[in-house]
Amino acid sequence: MLAKEVAFSQAERFLAEKSKEWGEGALRLDKENSFSDGDTLIALYDTIAYLDHGDEKQRLGGNMPIEVDMRTGTCRLLSFEEVLEYMNKGLIQ
Repeated sequence: MLAKEVAFSQAERFLAEKSKEWGEGALRLDKENSFSDGDTLIALYDTIAYLDHGDEKQRLGGNMPIEVDMRTGTCRLLSFEEVLEYMNKGLIQ
């Protein structure tokens, strides 16, 4: 089982690669609002402008959180249905 900080490092690398594909630059994990669910870390992220300065105009919309398997370190984006399940549980706003 990976330590939480190692899982966050995996998510950071995954986000860096994905943000290149998306053409997005200044993104960062939102560790404060990320959470564990069993053997997975659900890592939320947003723009640095929003996270550091609260700039609502820079806030992402529709971004799917990153799931990190804490046994293997494998990362993937959650599906819309999975996000809805977490929203219904009150874990994602």
